[in-house]
Amino acid sequence: MTRKRKPSKDSPDNGQSSANRNTSKRNKGKKMAQNTQVSPGQTGQIQASQPCQLYSSPQFTQMTGNPYAYLMNTPTFPGHGFIAPSTPSPMPSSDVLSAILDRLNAVDKKLSQLDQIQQTVSSIVSRTDKMEQRITNFESRIKDVEKSCDFSGSAIENLTKKMTEYDSILKSTNNLQSRECSVNLKDSKLQAEITDLKCRSMRENLLFFQIPE
Repeated sequence: MTRKRKPSKDSPDNGQSSANRNTSKRNKGKKMAQNTQVSPGQTGQIQASQPCQLYSSPQFTQMTGNPYAYLMNTPTFPGHGFIAPSTPSPMPSSDVLSAILDRLNAVDKKLSQLDQIQQTVSSIVSRTDKMEQRITNFESRIKDVEKSCDFSGSAIENLTKKMTEYDSILKSTNNLQSRECSVNLKDSKLQAEITDLKCRSMRENLLFFQIPE
């Protein structure tokens, strides 16, 4: 049995195979670059054909037929300004509606009471106005009374002065009366003394009685 030897890495056959592989890779890269390069005319044709493809696309027909369904099916991406429409809110139940109606009725009742409150407030305001007028009248009367009291006070002061003067006069008259009484007593004493002296001087005189003249 004879074994075949594997070609070594350093053998010339191996170098040729690696070179062939490299050239084939380069040729494939050139072909791909040629396919990707497009002339200016071809770019215009491609751009012109894009709108036709857009209008004939099933997505466009779906959007024109039911735009909301198309918007709902289109995915949203972060960073874009598109916002999906919100889903319609469910209808409220009958209990909720009845509660709302009850609240509205209560509010209507409270609002109906506002007229009565306004009437009471207006009556209170009118009463307060009348009270203010009465208070102003009372204040004016009190001022008049104060003025009259001031005048009467001055009159009373004058009367007190006169009373003090009269008191002094009465005191002086009382003194005069006491003096007069003392003088009268002295006078009566003097007269008694005079008569006593006269009688004593006439004691030695003769007195004749029952003799006709």
